[in-house]
Amino acid sequence: LKTEMKMKKIFACLLALASLAAYAVEPVSPKLTKGMNVVSDEFTNATTYTFKDCPLSVVCSGDSAALVLELSVVQWDAPFDLQRIIILVDGETTQIEKDGDFSSVDKPQRQMSQGASGSFGSASYRGAQYVTRSLFVDAWRTDAPDRRPLMRSIASLPTKIRFVGSRENVDIKLSSKRQKKMAAMVALFDALSNR
Repeated sequence: LKTEMKMKKIFACLLALASLAAYAVEPVSPKLTKGMNVVSDEFTNATTYTFKDCPLSVVCSGDSAALVLELSVVQWDAPFDLQRIIILVDGETTQIEKDGDFSSVDKPQRQMSQGASGSFGSASYRGAQYVTRSLFVDAWRTDAPDRRPLMRSIASLPTKIRFVGSRENVDIKLSSKRQKKMAAMVALFDALSNR
């Protein structure tokens, strides 16, 4: 009888611990993820939070969260050959040299080269013509913890970015709309990191 009582107590304790574990990880507030694209990977159990046209994203796996920065430049028909990125934030410059975190991808894109004319199905109708062009995307991606101060600065302070290619440079200025999205990503990352 004593053994049975002990087993019941142990079972009750395990049940209580299991229910505590189930409630230990609080769900993310819908306010924090409003407008975000949320994708869960069943194989890795990772959830990725992104905004369209936002260089910051958050990747959450279990109880750990990563703040990911990806800056990219695109060019048609020939590789941009990105050599370095220079970031000017509120008067301070950060230079990122080409390393293992740089990548280049060729994405074939089908484009209309000649529009259709006339009424569809009529003798005067001439169908649209298409051509496939290569869109080269050069990017730098990092989730390094020592880059987080830079990510936070980019999300909140006036920022200009220069992509230095082997043949040309491309300069962009981050709009306040993009920075609001980035600030929302930082807030989500902070919430996931502190729960």
